[in-house]
Amino acid sequence: MASTAPTLTWQQGTNQAPATATDPQSVLDALAAAVAASTTWQVVSSAAGYLEIGPVGGAISACRVLVAFGVDVAQIVSPHNLVAGVLYMGIAPDGGTLGAPLGSGAPYGVARWSGYWKCSGDIDGGGDVNNVYCLTSAEIFSCWFNEAATDDWWGGVAGAIIDPPTDSDGEGTPGRVYGMMTSGTDVISVNFWTGVSDFCNSGIGNLDPQIGVFRPAVPATFIKLDRGDNSAGLASPRSETEGGTRITMPQLYYGVGPAPINAVGILRQMRKAQDGRMRRIVQDSGANDLSFQVSGASSTDGDALSFDNG
Repeated sequence: MASTAPTLTWQQGTNQAPATATDPQSVLDALAAAVAASTTWQVVSSAAGYLEIGPVGGAISACRVLVAFGVDVAQIVSPHNLVAGVLYMGIAPDGGTLGAPLGSGAPYGVARWSGYWKCSGDIDGGGDVNNVYCLTSAEIFSCWFNEAATDDWWGGVAGAIIDPPTDSDGEGTPGRVYGMMTSGTDVISVNFWTGVSDFCNSGIGNLDPQIGVFRPAVPATFIKLDRGDNSAGLASPRSETEGGTRITMPQLYYGVGPAPINAVGILRQMRKAQDGRMRRIVQDSGANDLSFQVSGASSTDGDALSFDNG
């Protein structure tokens, strides 16, 4: 049977401005304010260096996302490395009792834990953050960081992010696939759908974007993913028909690394769109929100990840 995961409704938050653009803790404080303004996710706990974020009830209420800096190198997932001024993201689908999120041991002990990937620039080393906002739904959390002077963006997405072809291809009923996608310290490109190492894919360097999930067949195993294709060469705007209809398209993801290399599914209500801008909202004639766009720039059209309602 087909996947029966519930339809998500996205909520785009307002910008929050860190008090000090060059201070990672100040950026975390702004992120905490952005999360607090959400109706679907909340700050579960926090201290110097980290935020623990979880859903406000719902079907995946145990899921936890950590955003932190100054983490121990033992908890960083290859190919990323340790940089003191960078924010990192990690996901624990089953949650549990948080131990030491900045320590060398898994923050949730024996519970499933992805490890950390980078999700910002080097904040105290030139990757200033002037704006922070969240884009959330009941089962997926995302946060985005902007340097205003250069209009650069970074960020990450975590939760039940993949829609499997059938429930049996995921965990539970309805089937879910848990994971995260981060920008690395590379700024999000305005042409990321045409680059094999750009946002929405897994690169091979310690700056590069990454996407990974807990493998449904072996749920304790966290694996990296790659996109099924990288389309290029179509005239801009590449996802508009001759009749003027703008469309969004799903992208298939598959596991990489040790065999078997199998298809996993498509991003859940997150689709390829071209062209768009960061924070653009697409509405119908009745002013109903159809989609929210994440892109590499706020003022220039480029590739976009469209968070679609329905």
